[in-house]
Amino acid sequence: MPDAYPDGTMLVLEPILGPPLQPIPFGSGVGGASKTIGRAPECDVQLPETEKTVSRKHCRIDVNGAAWTITDLSSRFGTMLNETPAAPGTATPFRDGDRIRVGPWTFRVSSPAGTSAERTSHDDTVSTETAVVKLPRPGQDAFDKKRLETLLRTCKKLLLARDEIMACEPALEALVEHSGYSRAALIRPEDNSGEKVDVLGIRSAPGRDESIQFSRSLLLAALVQSSADGLPSAVAATTAERGQAIAVPLKVAEPKLILYIDRRGGDPPAAPDAAAFVQTLAEMVGSAVANTRRASVEAERRAANEQIESAMSLQVQMLPNPKGKLGRVQYAMQVKPSKAVGGDSFDILALDHRRVAFFISDVSGRGLPAAILAATTQSYIAALLRQIHDPAEVLDAANTYLVNHAPDDKFVSLWLGILDTQTGLLRYCDAGHSYWLLRHPNGVVEKIREGQSGGPPLRVTEGLRYHSSEVSVQPGARIVLYSDGLIEQTGRDKKAFGTETLMAALKTARSAEEDVASIFREVARFGGADNLNDDLTVASVEYLPE
Repeated sequence: MPDAYPDGTMLVLEPILGPPLQPIPFGSGVGGASKTIGRAPECDVQLPETEKTVSRKHCRIDVNGAAWTITDLSSRFGTMLNETPAAPGTATPFRDGDRIRVGPWTFRVSSPAGTSAERTSHDDTVSTETAVVKLPRPGQDAFDKKRLETLLRTCKKLLLARDEIMACEPALEALVEHSGYSRAALIRPEDNSGEKVDVLGIRSAPGRDESIQFSRSLLLAALVQSSADGLPSAVAATTAERGQAIAVPLKVAEPKLILYIDRRGGDPPAAPDAAAFVQTLAEMVGSAVANTRRASVEAERRAANEQIESAMSLQVQMLPNPKGKLGRVQYAMQVKPSKAVGGDSFDILALDHRRVAFFISDVSGRGLPAAILAATTQSYIAALLRQIHDPAEVLDAANTYLVNHAPDDKFVSLWLGILDTQTGLLRYCDAGHSYWLLRHPNGVVEKIREGQSGGPPLRVTEGLRYHSSEVSVQPGARIVLYSDGLIEQTGRDKKAFGTETLMAALKTARSAEEDVASIFREVARFGGADNLNDDLTVASVEYLPE
């Protein structure tokens, strides 16, 4: 938490679970004592639009002096207060130390003058009065019938846990009820120094305060504990001024978690099997936490797969048919991304009864962001071509659009050509792409160099003016467009596919469709078809005889 909040701050919602989020202060000094939380822009606290488990207007918190209430605004997935659903439309009171769940976030309620979920441990590492010992593992006959029943009841509750907070609740209740230790907490050390810890949950026996001074010596010992069977090993510390404490690391991956219990002078005697009891509970909680983390990872993976599937569907819908004919133009194309989705794209469209436009583009980077920008660029240029028939003017407008809308770390190389099927004149503009060939009717394959480039890739320079070039093509000629991933693809011998291999693959082909098939067949023979270094796109556009 920050060291200070504006004057008038009465309480703070401090996120302890969920995506990164800043603490949310409430009070007269921070924009009012009542705030609405949700995804809608008009909410006082607007949460990210991408979090669909949060409703547009999810809940409202009202602060009236020491009286704090939360009202669920009939949200779709509900608002949880200490793992109990808040009744929709009803102001439910809460207090310092309570937990509020909104969508993927769990918040701890704290006052600026009160206790934060982040604590600094008591540095007793140089004290001669602190004794830390490793406790033996519990035996099979460690518990009486009452504690066995408690363990079974707690296990059933842990099966319902959806996150770390829900997993710790029943265990902490069982510990303060049956271990003889007055206080129990689940803590998350920030690092291996044991200096700072986040308190995810804390419980105390009736009539006992919840304040715990966490022993740094004990935390350091717990953080390095590991047993031969991989199960948690408890460590205990005894000091003259703070009584006794036990810490057990949970057997979970990062971030590490520790169950911590303590008792002080004047507290009732500890149960003889307290150490065994807390170790057994630690194993149960560790399994529950591991399951919730696994479920969370699986849910994120499913969401990511759904996004990829949506992007793949969009990409397929944006591309033209693999082969087709537009008047005197016949074409074939194939796009093969190195991942599930990629940043390459191709499109072809008839502008009128005599002119056909076609272009290939390549977005820097790979994956979903590149695919989205590729689809955006493709649709925008297709729209421009309905109004502008000069390749350079089209790229001028596209560059301005991408400068204002594309991410700063992205750029788009693109080649655009417009073929007049009555005269055979091809006007083109090359925005940093340069990967195209002209196959003449006599079989000669030429890499056009006249005019060189029309300008750098789109989105690189603001206010740039592109220029077009022209070349005459004969009926029967084919314009072959490809991405840099083709000639840079490496084979089994680590050599690049190269332009010469590409040109050789085109010499014997007799149509646009054969051009594409021959190139991909050669890539497969070359040894790189199943392990692409980059996205692979090839298109062949043939100017048919009249």
